[in-house]
Amino acid sequence: MRRANPTILLLLLFVAACDTTTESVHRSEPVVEAYLEAGQPLPRLRLTETSPIDGTYDPWGIGLGAATVRVHEVGEGGEITWTARYELLQGSSAVYAPVEDRTVLAGATYRLDVVLPDGGRLEAETVVPDAFELVDRNADEVVYQGSEQFEIELTPSGSRGREPIYIITIEGLDPRPARLTPLYLDAIYELGPEDAFDPDTLDVSELTEFIVVSSPPLNEANYRKEGESTITAWLPWFSVVFYGPNRIRVSAVDDNIYDFIRYQAVQRGGSTLSPGEIPNILDGVEGGVGVFGSYASVEVVVEILEPPS
Repeated sequence: MRRANPTILLLLLFVAACDTTTESVHRSEPVVEAYLEAGQPLPRLRLTETSPIDGTYDPWGIGLGAATVRVHEVGEGGEITWTARYELLQGSSAVYAPVEDRTVLAGATYRLDVVLPDGGRLEAETVVPDAFELVDRNADEVVYQGSEQFEIELTPSGSRGREPIYIITIEGLDPRPARLTPLYLDAIYELGPEDAFDPDTLDVSELTEFIVVSSPPLNEANYRKEGESTITAWLPWFSVVFYGPNRIRVSAVDDNIYDFIRYQAVQRGGSTLSPGEIPNILDGVEGGVGVFGSYASVEVVVEILEPPS
């Protein structure tokens, strides 16, 4: 997940079981998308509506118009301790920004309250995971598929009521065909043994979806625990798309992001699901659909070196 906009495709919210004997009727629903990061300013928020199954969902062009948007900071007793007012950005029908800066607090609860132009209401709540820290790293650079894997040691993130859930994101900072690792060079461009490799002839647009790749949700059982104070995570070679500098980000996510991702994975189950058994996304949004989630994160940059010829 990237700080500016951790990309989650809201299109997948709208997959539903259907009865093939009757014509379905689309009823649009409001869609919210916002991600709060501990220690960072309150983010912008996108408010749109769903599209028919045969239509195209445009997250920038199908806004609901001027809604009243508030994000409340909530105390331990459920009382509102502070309120952020949002306004529609000039020239946009979908994107809202906070009127004043406010830092998202780790461990705090935030409540979304939206009054829609038609009088409807959209509400959601998130508990921000506790902040955690980078304790150590074993190297600044490692050789791809070498004997030493890149490892980072972290303090664990607390999470109210459950063990923390993490997502690791790897972003290639020099995303060019010439910098692709062999696994992804073959997978993206399907080069056979008789094909000459000339990176200047390859379509750079093919790389767009591989610049940032993310792991599935992971719990602490996926890491090596160092007593009760730290955990150690390592970078698997199959997740490295590009040689050169790579930004590694470890994010502890809240229940809303975790539920969205795991239900999204179930909806992508394809043949493992029987007809009519596609479950709805569990998103925690009342009066609509979407993601109003939060996370805490740390990041480092490591240089992935090409192995010797």
